[in-house]
Amino acid sequence: MEVMEPKRRTIAAFGINTVWGVTVLLYGGLGYLIRDWRILQTAATLPGLLILPALWVIDESLLWLIVNGRPQEALQVFGKMARWHGVDLPPEAEMKKLVEEQSAEGQITTPKRSSMGSLLKSVVGDVVILLKTPRLRTITLTIYFFYTVGAMVYYGLSLSGASISDDPYLYLVLSGLMELPAYIFSGFIVQYFGRKPSLFSSFLITTAVLLAVAFTPAG
Repeated sequence: MEVMEPKRRTIAAFGINTVWGVTVLLYGGLGYLIRDWRILQTAATLPGLLILPALWVIDESLLWLIVNGRPQEALQVFGKMARWHGVDLPPEAEMKKLVEEQSAEGQITTPKRSSMGSLLKSVVGDVVILLKTPRLRTITLTIYFFYTVGAMVYYGLSLSGASISDDPYLYLVLSGLMELPAYIFSGFIVQYFGRKPSLFSSFLITTAVLLAVAFTPAG
């Protein structure tokens, strides 16, 4: 996301999720054509190998390079980006000084060899930071609450597919189709109305619909 223009990051972040909806849709059709689960799993997994060339094509994160004290590589990435976009960078000496200053300011010192105890201590320390102040505790617990509720609703509905269709393949296709509009329009909604109103309204509407379904007589 760091290589995207700030004004396009929201839509891009939601746009990436459309791949999940498309995959669910295609998996339903693929499962209908391939009934052997081993062959199906192989057919669904092999396309993942296409990502391997990215290891040699995609450059490392600029932020990661700077924070980890590799300013020279960061300058090379800056130069490549400038060439692609047809823009001129400041003089090399000025860029080098700026990158090196940022690198020295944000550099992380990581021991080459860490024992299990020191690694565990580091992980616990990171968790403690999230709970260190009242505001951080509020933000952290709120995020975990929303993720937990969202996951329970999503997977709860996903696992109740028998109420939508008796055909598991058709259900997967319909499930993917239903997700696509949500992924496509969510980015524009958040971009226009903002994150908080969009999140609040989506949870409110979902709660109202689920309550209505719960109190709807069977049949």
